[in-house]
Formats: sequence, C-alpha cells, structure tokens
Amino acid sequence: MPGPFARTVSNCCLALLMIPVALLTWFWFEVWHSDHVTAERERAATRSVAVQAHEASDRATRALNSARPTAPDAVIAVIARHTEAPLVTYDPARRTYTAVASWTADYTSESFSLNGDGYNQVERCFTLVFQRPGGTVWAVRSAERHDRLCSSGTDIAYDVTLIRSRIEGVPLADLTRTELARAVGSTRGHLPNLLRTVRRSPDTVVVTVLVRTDPGGTPVEQCYGITSHVDATVGRAVNQVISVPLATC
Repeated sequence: MPGPFARTVSNCCLALLMIPVALLTWFWFEVWHSDHVTAERERAATRSVAVQAHEASDRATRALNSARPTAPDAVIAVIARHTEAPLVTYDPARRTYTAVASWTADYTSESFSLNGDGYNQVERCFTLVFQRPGGTVWAVRSAERHDRLCSSGTDIAYDVTLIRSRIEGVPLADLTRTELARAVGSTRGHLPNLLRTVRRSPDTVVVTVLVRTDPGGTPVEQCYGITSHVDATVGRAVNQVISVPLATC
C-alpha cells in the first residue's frame, strides 16, 4: 500500500489535473451561454421587425377607413405616410395597392472575448397589399419577401432623399427646369431618373419625377411628386421639400 506521502502526491496531482478540466468546462459553458443569449436576442429582434410591419399596416388600414380616399394618388399618400414605404404601386385591374418596405431592429451579440459585445441589426422586407373587397372597408395582407425588389426599394428611398437634399439647397427662384433636371438626374450610377412635369406658383414648385433603378438588371420605377415651398415661419426664403409616391407620372 502506498504511504501517506505517496497518497498526498497522488491527491495533489489529481487536483492539478482537475484545474484545466474545470477551466475547459467553464470556457465551453460560457461559449454556449453567449451563443444561446445572442440567438435569443436575434429571435426577439426578428419578432420586433414583424410587429413593426404589422403595426404599420394596421395604421395605414385604419387611416384609409377613416379618411376614405378614392383617388389613387390620395390612397397611395395615406399608405406611404403610415408605412414609410418607398415603393407603392396601384394595380387598376385588381384595384389593389402594393407597398414594399423594410423594417429593422437592433440587438447586441454577447461575445465571449476581449472585444466585448457586438451590435447587429435584423432587417426584413415585407409586401403589404391593400384592397377594399366589395367596396366596403379596407383590408391588408402581408408577406415577407427576399428578392431584388427589396433592395430596389432601398435604392429608390436613397435616391429620393438625395434629390430632396439637392432641391433644398437651391433658392426657389433658381429652380429652373434645367436646374431641376440636374438635381433629379443620375444619382448612384443606376438608370437616370426622369423629370416629368414642373408646376410653379409664386412660393411653390411642384415636380413629378420617375425614380428608377436596376440593381438586378430589370428596371424598377416609382413615380414621385416633390414639392418645394418657401417656409414663411422662419422669416426668410428657406425651402422645405416634401415627397410622396404617385400612381403615375
């Protein structure tokens, strides 16, 4: 039988061996826990995006049933205002209005590293189809989608924002057709946008623009009405520019 000294040495060796085993077990548990927490946060962000889309479609439906617009441009204006969709089209044959929009939600990934947590974003694109069955009340159906139309909507939203900023930077008196055509023209190397009409009053310029893009090789177009008017509340000639999708140009 081993003596007391041998048993002491054996116990010490066993204890030393248990230290790396314990450390390894703790490490793998922390990695698993971090991945589990991150996955749950991502699922929660995805649910949040779906809720945002649902709430936006509900707001638009309630607004349509309350305001009861009839003209296509008026219907599209309501849908765009409540969904912030950059693409809203009208199908006169089916009498449906289709909005394509993306919603996002942020979440942090719990990383087991010296770099700390990372910030991530979930983005989902939805198609919202509004119609009035039987001519009574408005209803909506939604579906998540994953295709080029979603990226096209992002491109068009960016282009409209860029056009607005260009027009805002020009005094109203200098917004000639040539200047407007330059402002709404090529934006990011896609198809050039087209200036369709220009209407003037002493303190307002209203233009219709066909905003176009073709990231997937097939053109996607959306007509926009862009209005620039002088803001009299600030006491000087400051342009305020608003934009809204239109059924046609």
